[in-house]
Amino acid sequence: MTFLDDWKIGQTAIPKNEIKFFRFFAELLSKHHKGVHYYEVHGNPGHVSFSSGLWPTKPPVTKELGDLIIITYDYGTMQARYTINQNKFQKTTGTQRVWPAFKFKADIHQYDLLAFRPEVEVAGSIPFPKSILSGTNYNSVGSYGVFYEGEGHLIDFIYSIAKWLSPQSYVNSCNLILNTFQNEMSFAGRETICTVGIEKFLKHLLGMKIGAPVSTPEIGGFLNSLIRKAAEEAGEEPPVVDIPVFNEYISDENRSIGGGFRLLLINVGDNA
Repeated sequence: MTFLDDWKIGQTAIPKNEIKFFRFFAELLSKHHKGVHYYEVHGNPGHVSFSSGLWPTKPPVTKELGDLIIITYDYGTMQARYTINQNKFQKTTGTQRVWPAFKFKADIHQYDLLAFRPEVEVAGSIPFPKSILSGTNYNSVGSYGVFYEGEGHLIDFIYSIAKWLSPQSYVNSCNLILNTFQNEMSFAGRETICTVGIEKFLKHLLGMKIGAPVSTPEIGGFLNSLIRKAAEEAGEEPPVVDIPVFNEYISDENRSIGGGFRLLLINVGDNA
């Protein structure tokens, strides 16, 4: 069976929860593609403090950075990408389908963080680099992944960079709106803006279009530390990402990572 066949059949046994849906997605991805590693490290989420892009005159805000980190890499190009992704599950009704606009519940301060990509200060148990969001000009470093109930009550998936979403209001718990009339959109072919449908997301994910390039040793070294920490917690040998930007900055920083996070790591190449 194809990935999509397995997704449609298997999802009926999954409780309607974004973490459980993504776990199922990762399991199927591992079944249909080599070189996939998915980890869930339990603990308090990693919080950061930052200056607001929406309210620049207000004091710094403290918020969870994001509950999922997706990393893809390719030995053919010797490049890697990453995105800090916030997963959601949105139950839809007959009057609330994808077109012409899809909306889902979110925290306005986390949207602020992922959309405006400021420098951050560590405010929790994960030592995020200051430039984890700000050290790139790719907006896709901050993103949302929303599971939703589509036609026939089948669960599908929308991916969008945070910057492409519009708050319906500016209260703590707000609706974010995705205004699009296309199933997939990219910016100049260099990064994916949004995808509607889990097959489209998978295509862009394995095509190395999701997220921002890992371009500095600081970010590469930190992501490598997360990978080592996640594998250690799972009782596994850490997968080797033999790309220079991941290995130019080596430290024991993974020993100081005490918080919880989820991480999806994919070698997209044929030599996985």
